[in-house]
Amino acid sequence: MIMKILRALYGVFCVVRDVSFALGLIVLVAFGYLFVDELGKLPIDMPEAARAYPETAAPVKIPFKLDPAESTALAGLTDAQRTERMLRSTIMVVTGERALGSGVIIDNKACYAVTNEHVIGIPGDIKVSYITRFREDGSAITKTVDAEIMGIPSKDNDLALLKLSGCEGTFWAPIGDSDVLRHGDLVTAIGHPKGQFWTLTEGVVSQPRRKMEGYTDSSGWEMIQVDAAINSGNSGGPLFTRGGALIGINSMKRTDGENLGYARPANLVETYLVYLSHYGAMPKILLGVEVSQMDDEMAATNGVPASYIKAGDFGLLIKTVMPDGKAASIGLKADDVLLAVNGDGVYDVHQFKRLLYRHTPHGAMKLTIIRDGQLQTVTVSGN
Repeated sequence: MIMKILRALYGVFCVVRDVSFALGLIVLVAFGYLFVDELGKLPIDMPEAARAYPETAAPVKIPFKLDPAESTALAGLTDAQRTERMLRSTIMVVTGERALGSGVIIDNKACYAVTNEHVIGIPGDIKVSYITRFREDGSAITKTVDAEIMGIPSKDNDLALLKLSGCEGTFWAPIGDSDVLRHGDLVTAIGHPKGQFWTLTEGVVSQPRRKMEGYTDSSGWEMIQVDAAINSGNSGGPLFTRGGALIGINSMKRTDGENLGYARPANLVETYLVYLSHYGAMPKILLGVEVSQMDDEMAATNGVPASYIKAGDFGLLIKTVMPDGKAASIGLKADDVLLAVNGDGVYDVHQFKRLLYRHTPHGAMKLTIIRDGQLQTVTVSGN
């Protein structure tokens, strides 16, 4: 009798166990789906609704009257001192009621900070939090203030400039030269991944110039690829060199692999700020040509001088000139070779776009071209 009761109880236990396992499996599968779906967004933090921006804006005057002693890159700091400064230059950005991202202070007198456009790209008020100081036990004392958008954010380059209503106690990050980055350079990323506030991760530059279809085509600036951990909430936050210079703005990650994070380069940030100071926005620059890249053999065949070929500046071969574009107005023709912009040699489409962006705010540009085997110079007016 007792054995029958025990067998019956065991049978009930097995049924309950199997049902519980099945329910647990369903929950895990559902959770896993949501988890993958959230991380599967590229760029990370990409909003679904879009904020409306004005068509034009007044030039933004950034004072940059800064105290070098308050820089994250001040020489002679210990690692601990530099880390504290980098943390106190990093801000948390909350847009509306749900979008959370990061940013970095580039002027702690006028309280200007850079972030990603997609961080502030949904409607709603923008609130910014920053660290004013640390307690002796290492915990942070923070303050939250309002912020407003300055100028027109750049969707193509995923950048925006904010002005905070206050920023006392913070440090400022000087903008470094991202063109000098090389494979293996050590970098530090700071942000708020998954709401884990002021998280610091370190890694190396995996690829200093990573082209990404759909994200770098219209910009002209390749991404900085890093293996430092970057997750949802890191967007807009700083990527620092070991010396404390701002070398990039963390923007996105790939989720079909490990340690594949990407940052917008500092030289793009600097160019964006130049355009804001001149025009209040960074418009698209369209020369109105379709070009193809060349290798060294094609360059030699098309008359590119040996000095350019040796330097790797093979030029771009014009295939088509748009009849109503700027190129047509200055007399460029199909089969011309675009060789240099203001003396800087051209080697690919991305780099040519960067040269146009860099030189346009400073007035007329001189394009060196090759036509029928002869070097010529044509002038392109500034924006």
